[in-house]
Amino acid sequence: MKSIFTLLLALTALITVPAPQAQAQAAPQPGHMRAAGVGVVHFKAAGRMEFRLHGKGVLVLRDAASQQIKLTGKGQVHTSTEGDLVIQGFKGKVVVQGQSIQGVFNKGRIGVIADGQGTAKLKGKGLFKVNGIPGTWAKPVGATVSW
Repeated sequence: MKSIFTLLLALTALITVPAPQAQAQAAPQPGHMRAAGVGVVHFKAAGRMEFRLHGKGVLVLRDAASQQIKLTGKGQVHTSTEGDLVIQGFKGKVVVQGQSIQGVFNKGRIGVIADGQGTAKLKGKGLFKVNGIPGTWAKPVGATVSW
């Protein structure tokens, strides 16, 4: 009788305790972000970013040597002693592709389109859309968006 009770107890424990299962983590899906406004944008991303610049402001791309960068337009472009690409007073389009895109834009009107994964801190005022969901940013708080 004691052995039957022990057997039943063991079977009950096996039935009610789920076996551990390996959980495969899906790779993060690429997202999409668009933003347009005036102010400051700090960004860090992997994928592709396109900046529409309107002749005022400064765009600084950190570690520019590790990125594919295409400039279409006119303005001042130079490389800092730290290896950053500094684009100033530029009117046109800057397209950046890479796995570690980082930088800042400030003091001007900007349009940004990003595909891949990333985060942007938006200060000033403007509109954005992340993965189809619209939003706004405004002084003094701004917004932080991820895609």
